[in-house]
Amino acid sequence: MIIVACVSLSTMLSNNILIPYTFLGNLSNEDQVINNKKIIKIRRIGIFILIVLSYLIYRYFALNYTLVSIGLVSFAIIAQLAPAFFGALLMIIAPIKSLTSINDKVQVAIVAAKSVFGLMDETPEIDRGSKTIKRAKGYVKISDLTFKYQNSKYNILEGINLSIKPGEKVALVGKSGGGKTTLINLLPRFYEIEHGQILLDGINIKDLKLRNLRSQYSLVSQDTILFNDTILNNIAYGALNRPVNKEEVKKDYFNSDENY
Repeated sequence: MIIVACVSLSTMLSNNILIPYTFLGNLSNEDQVINNKKIIKIRRIGIFILIVLSYLIYRYFALNYTLVSIGLVSFAIIAQLAPAFFGALLMIIAPIKSLTSINDKVQVAIVAAKSVFGLMDETPEIDRGSKTIKRAKGYVKISDLTFKYQNSKYNILEGINLSIKPGEKVALVGKSGGGKTTLINLLPRFYEIEHGQILLDGINIKDLKLRNLRSQYSLVSQDTILFNDTILNNIAYGALNRPVNKEEVKKDYFNSDENY
């Protein structure tokens, strides 16, 4: 009977103490390993606390059984003291649960801090462009384009030649890692071109001011990002160089819905 009661109470406590942990997908593999090690340590602490609590529960029943058996204490007194004992035991759950769950909050704060400080430490983009276009017609020409990332041994793109006429729709199809996203990211100069050139309406994109160049594009990234703001501001956040009114955003929204 004593063992069954101890097991039942320990199970109830474990459901409140050993809470599930959130997997932080934004962490690198190395950071994720460190995070998992911290979680294991904290869970070991929780298991140790459960063992101690189970032992206390066992000793409580065993001591009471002994005292009642030898006649030192009556069962009525034991019954009166039991609520106070278990009440005190249950009050321990909240502090222990807070202790074991603090790791999640700390890791989320670390990820957020890395993101913020990583952005602050970014070097400013090189902008040597001097030309501007009021409104591009949309003629894009890519000539002998070759590109590789700084830490890559091999070219991601090599000898790309492509002409896109205004109003023409082009789909880039290929296996994952083939360079489709990289090619798109080169159009607004998210990366600097080392070999070859990209022309927009006959003008080399390196000769255009960055802000002006990027104002000519509408980009839907494969990474979904929503800011903690209104829907209007989430739609219009790309237009940083001019004020945007509500009616203009509505018009752009419904036009995009019709086109896609």
